[in-house]
Amino acid sequence: MEVLARWKDFKNQQGKGLANFGKYLQDKHPEKGKVPIDFAVEGIENDDFAVLGRLWGRLSRFTHFLTKKAFQDLPLKSFDDFGILMYVSIKKNPKKTDIINYSLLENSTCFEIIKRLVRQNLLTEEADPQDRRSIQVQLSKQGLEVLSKAVIKAYQTAKILAGDLSKQQRSDLLQLLGQLDHFHSFLHEVYPNENMEETLKRLG
Repeated sequence: MEVLARWKDFKNQQGKGLANFGKYLQDKHPEKGKVPIDFAVEGIENDDFAVLGRLWGRLSRFTHFLTKKAFQDLPLKSFDDFGILMYVSIKKNPKKTDIINYSLLENSTCFEIIKRLVRQNLLTEEADPQDRRSIQVQLSKQGLEVLSKAVIKAYQTAKILAGDLSKQQRSDLLQLLGQLDHFHSFLHEVYPNENMEETLKRLG
């Protein structure tokens, strides 16, 4: 309600655009600068990490909602489906184990998705000629058609997720997200079985 009231004041002053609204809030209410409105919860910890956790959780949900809309006319259930089709397209004939390592999914979950995409005739499977115990996965003709449409939808989703950030803000965000991806990729590959307490110690 507080945000809506301030939005109304902003509009009454002929303000336009969410980016300008953000600047308006910062100028008019600098005390709100460190903790985003509606994310400081009374009675609990509200430092950077606590607020970041709440924001991250909400952004994950917004991503889920937008993805569902984007793929509603395609035989894809989630970005995991899209990611697997894209990986297979790029790698041509990857093994199932390669797909699992790339996807960051649980083995059983990834196998189930591949199995479903095969049933939908989006992927095909065949034994690796170099190692008959391994299964290679390929993109079917129908899978390629679906992927071509999904790429456009995924790009549109990314544009919406980026909101009205400026080009410089997007560049800054990409650098920060890339840094986080590098950090978590390292932990995942080098310390896959490390518990949270051990990871926290590593962070100092």
